[in-house]
Amino acid sequence: MFMTSEFLLEELTKHIENHLIETNANWLRLNFMRIYQKSFQNNQFQNLQKWCNDFLVKYPNKIFDSEDFISLQENALVSLIKRDDLQMEEIKIWKYIIKWGIAQHPDLSLDGQENWTNDNFIALKNRLKSCLPHVRYFQISGDDIVDHVQQFHQILDRNLWNDIMKRAVNPNRQISSIILPPRTKLTATLPTRTTESFSTVINEAHDTTEQFSTVINEAHVAEIATWIDKTTVPYTYANNPYKFKLLLRGTKDGFTPDAFWKLIIM
Repeated sequence: MFMTSEFLLEELTKHIENHLIETNANWLRLNFMRIYQKSFQNNQFQNLQKWCNDFLVKYPNKIFDSEDFISLQENALVSLIKRDDLQMEEIKIWKYIIKWGIAQHPDLSLDGQENWTNDNFIALKNRLKSCLPHVRYFQISGDDIVDHVQQFHQILDRNLWNDIMKRAVNPNRQISSIILPPRTKLTATLPTRTTESFSTVINEAHDTTEQFSTVINEAHVAEIATWIDKTTVPYTYANNPYKFKLLLRGTKDGFTPDAFWKLIIM
């Protein structure tokens, strides 16, 4: 796909892009970082960019906690932090933006920030000029403003910083800065489907309050459900449409084939 784009085969590129999204979502997730980086190197891949961001707004740590985060392209970072549905606390977004900006300047270090010159702050401000407007400053608590934002107030416009401090002291204070709305919190919705045949075999003798499994956890269960339905956006434990039941536990029911088949045919 990336090769076809280089040869300006736009129609073929779009076809391959859509095919990947519709039929190979699991492969895209397994190769997510490479796909994410590549898709933002060429503006032809807008559908793929949207698919990646639709995934990341639900699972932002996939990119923010990645070792490759500091090498993320600016347009990719901006496209993500501007999303109203990014599921991350605003102060964390701010801290990650600062981390990314500092990483773009080898001569800057967060540990040595007390020794920064005015030129250092100007360099960081210029590097983050496309990111800073998308931070929801007025959704950050007063304590976090003092602990994490104040030390970098030089990179903010003076009027904005004054308004941030005013609001931190008095949330009802009238200010002139534009106040971006809070980011929306996504709620899990269950898709309509029949799952009775998948979960009718239950061992009633098992205590329903016991741990589901010592081998897999809820995240694994959600991933298995995603494989079953071949969904573009992976399920979470909250919106997993399937009900998984533990049929056999070796330490409790035995490790023999007979123990397994006895429970299966009950």
